[in-house]
Amino acid sequence: MKAKKIVCFLLALVMMFSVVGCAKDNAPVDNKTDETKKDETKKDETKKDEVKLSDKQELIISTGSDVLTMDPSMSGTIPDWAGQALVYENLVTLKSNETNGSTIVPGVAKEWKVSNDGLTYTFYFRDDAKWADGVPVTAKDFEYTWRRTFDKNAGAAYTWMVEDIIKNGKKVYAGELPLEDLGVKALDDKTLEITLEKPSPFFLQFAAFPTYCPVREDLIAKFGTEYGSSPEKTVGNGAFILKSWNPGSSYVYEKNENYWNKNEVYLTKVTRQIITETNTVAQALLSNEVDIAGMDKPEWNDKIDATGIYNVTELPGSGIENFIFNCADSILKNQKIRLALSLAYDREAFNRDILDGKSLALYSMVPSVIAVGNLNYTTAVNHENEYIKVLKEKNDPKQLLLEGMKELGLGDDPSKLEIHYMTRGVSEWSKKAAEYMKQQMEAALGINFIIDMTEWNIMYDLMKAGNYQIAQGGWGADYDDPSTFLDNYHYKTGYYNEKQVFWTDAKAQEYAKLIDDAKAATDDQERANLYVQAEKILLEEAPVSPHYTGKSRTLVGKYVDGYYPNPFVYQNYVGVKILAK
Repeated sequence: MKAKKIVCFLLALVMMFSVVGCAKDNAPVDNKTDETKKDETKKDETKKDEVKLSDKQELIISTGSDVLTMDPSMSGTIPDWAGQALVYENLVTLKSNETNGSTIVPGVAKEWKVSNDGLTYTFYFRDDAKWADGVPVTAKDFEYTWRRTFDKNAGAAYTWMVEDIIKNGKKVYAGELPLEDLGVKALDDKTLEITLEKPSPFFLQFAAFPTYCPVREDLIAKFGTEYGSSPEKTVGNGAFILKSWNPGSSYVYEKNENYWNKNEVYLTKVTRQIITETNTVAQALLSNEVDIAGMDKPEWNDKIDATGIYNVTELPGSGIENFIFNCADSILKNQKIRLALSLAYDREAFNRDILDGKSLALYSMVPSVIAVGNLNYTTAVNHENEYIKVLKEKNDPKQLLLEGMKELGLGDDPSKLEIHYMTRGVSEWSKKAAEYMKQQMEAALGINFIIDMTEWNIMYDLMKAGNYQIAQGGWGADYDDPSTFLDNYHYKTGYYNEKQVFWTDAKAQEYAKLIDDAKAATDDQERANLYVQAEKILLEEAPVSPHYTGKSRTLVGKYVDGYYPNPFVYQNYVGVKILAK
């Protein structure tokens, strides 16, 4: 998982685009009157008459990364998920909209019901859902897929994300119970029942997550570990078929005529062109050789924008960079010293001087793009989650440091205090960023800030062994909810738990309870309020310090209709069309 987190976040930061609700008891209800429907039908027909489609419905996308596998269960990277989204369809689909938000809509399941206790989800399949080769999609396919995901011998990449959520998941994955005891069962060919260990207000996001898209048992038996390694060994149930795959160059998709919603699939061909050099992407945009691309280079932006060919969308990122403090360290066990380090550096200056203004300074552990159900988290809590701003106003970092040193019996001379910082990588950029941070920390606190240039995998090994003071952390959201970030510091169940960060005191326990309460709550505003209470504790106790989040700048041809960038949506291109120029 840690490899995914770092690789994916860096890809998202550099080129977010390139690599870049439903009712409780059933699917969204159509409560419009017949007259309203007639009026809307007339409007739609008029609109169709006004909009002329291009004779050539072919889309070319610039992407910076290749796909490693077309096997959903074995994938764990953003490039894989983006490449697979055209080929597979899950129980439900996360779809972007005109406001660049996202909504859960029916996928293979035409509707679903949730039990009163929130533990059982029953999905009812479409009769016309088929695989690309014409074989009907059944609930058995999903039962097999989930069991394969929880079979430790199969080597699935993303079991960890749901093993605590699906009934018996942890015990099944550990081999303590048979696969048949997993809480995913086909009741018949068209009905799937998924039972949870405890209610999860965001479970439908997992039901839409790329890793849990279906695969067929007969094809896995036929191709074994080679499944998903080539177009000939890949069969999906989505809007497109993988037609060709030239590693390092491009992968090409064609419309799947067996897709149940093929009437809403206008594109006949989609090409994901792999272009790794920024200048080459820029030239392709200037000559309109690509229709969609990520581009944020000051030396190119004005020239490309001046062509008038593209609409530009800028969005905050869904991943963060942060510092992680070892709370068991002889110095950093002191909360005041940790908080002093968290408040001492200038986030805005770092973004301006090191990141060329291409990112956003972060004062919360949750980026502003994250939602709680139907509410934007930051808006729902009136920006109270950006608590670092409040802490900066209330505290003098140097004074905090001196107080912390006094409590530890370390005297009153900060220059005698050595704080070691491990980089996550040894690139020139990592060195430049670390040296900038050293200047800021030493100027603000008077300490001796020592840089330990460290390969990312070695850094994680040292963290796991508890042999560090400050480490460079990074995390990309797996789903659209604050818990994807805040769960990490739950001292018992979080990824950065008591065995890595060693934050276990009374405040850590109070934090954990708030996180547990938030995950159990069903009202969106109540959950947001619980999360922000927890986050204030996290930021003030400072086992971690948020640094910055990326942002994406996506260019979409003005003649491309129906494509809306969103950091959580892996586009399936249903509804996207090319207008006549």
